Amino acid sequence: MRRLSLILALLALFGALGAASAQASPWTLTNLNLGDGETIFGMHCEPSGFCVGVGQEGVVIQSTAPTAGAAAWTIGHVTPAEGMNSNLRGISCPTATLCVAVDFSGGVWTTTNPGAGAAAWTPTKIPKAKSLFGVSCLTESQCVLVGSAGLVVTSVNPTGGPTAWTRTTLAGSPPLRAISCAGALCVASAFNGEIWTTKDPAGGPSAWSAVGQPAGEQPMLGLTCQSEALCVAGVEGSVVVSTAPTAGLAAWPVAPLSRRFQIVGAACPTATLCVLSSNNGEVTASTNPLGGSATWLTEHLIKGVTNALFGLSCPSETLCVAPGKFGQILTTTQPAATGLPEPPPPPPPPTTVLMHAPRQTIRLGVHAPAPTVSFRFKGSGTGPFWFRCKLDSKPGVICTPPRKFRVGVGKHTFRVRAFGPGGGSATQLVYRFKVERAKPKPKPKPKPKKHHRSARAR
Repeated sequence: MRRLSLILALLALFGALGAASAQASPWTLTNLNLGDGETIFGMHCEPSGFCVGVGQEGVVIQSTAPTAGAAAWTIGHVTPAEGMNSNLRGISCPTATLCVAVDFSGGVWTTTNPGAGAAAWTPTKIPKAKSLFGVSCLTESQCVLVGSAGLVVTSVNPTGGPTAWTRTTLAGSPPLRAISCAGALCVASAFNGEIWTTKDPAGGPSAWSAVGQPAGEQPMLGLTCQSEALCVAGVEGSVVVSTAPTAGLAAWPVAPLSRRFQIVGAACPTATLCVLSSNNGEVTASTNPLGGSATWLTEHLIKGVTNALFGLSCPSETLCVAPGKFGQILTTTQPAATGLPEPPPPPPPPTTVLMHAPRQTIRLGVHAPAPTVSFRFKGSGTGPFWFRCKLDSKPGVICTPPRKFRVGVGKHTFRVRAFGPGGGSATQLVYRFKVERAKPKPKPKPKPKKHHRSARAR
């Protein structure tokens, strides 16, 4: 009973160590194994857990359980439309009955039933519009698109067809890449690092004001406004945070990040939690976005060269989804735990050491009973240790030293392997021995009887 208790305690310890290591990062990687051209550029998630993402080649993915693995995601493709190449670069869903996706080729795709899949999306080609990148729909009656050459396209009826959209061009034709609207405020950012603001996005060029370039001419691709009093944008290796977005360049201070990669996504579900994603498979989060560089913690979660996380959606403090190349998706229900210190690497596996074994040849007398043999062993390295033993063809079992067996005549093989926090020893220790029994001495041959001649015969 004492031995069983010890074994159970060791197993519980190693289970706890393994769980702690697995929980080092709150983020989980799901891979949908999409094609090389099916990059997910936009993602929208509801606090309820419903998510829909869009990307190149008309791909549409959706799930009602985004943290439940690849099987929980449905993959579809919109039906190609004339004059549109189905290169979907962003998505905005102001309500549960309207989602709008922007097509780089110059149009939008809309659906009034996002849960119905890709077949429920309808294309609208917008005349003289091209190179569109961003979309933000504050309500079903206010949608704003932005694109290259200062292009701003607005609509009060996004499903109303081509004539429901109005085009305008900002002064200087900035290469706009992202748009975020909150309350009465809309903020746009550009590839040349410029920020533009307005409280009347449909009011034409004069309604938009240029803030300037807070981080210089670095591309500003990740942008979100949690409210009129909090906007966050990312550049290469830095984050820009403002509590007064319309107050000029000084109201957009720059805070360097610990990593120097390009921020391509930003989301702030509340004023006390903001998350960024990069083109290098990283996520960065802060529970105090106004607190400066030290409050932003980063985890590098997808290694390699095809790991950009273009889409990012955090509808609440308990759900974040960041998709990108090949349908790689990072999800978490604890975004605030991003960047906690990584656990130390596990120690090397132990070595099994045999301390005592029976003689390699055990000789028994003719009538000696079957012998009991004993093995003593230990682990060398970082413990605590547990062991697995096996004799001959019997099943292996968890064991503790000394391990005793009753063996019969013949050849035997004993195997033992040590396990520790670093896993099992590289090889099992093998010990071979044999038991021989002495042969009984042959019985002496009976002496022949002597024959005597009788006196009568003489």
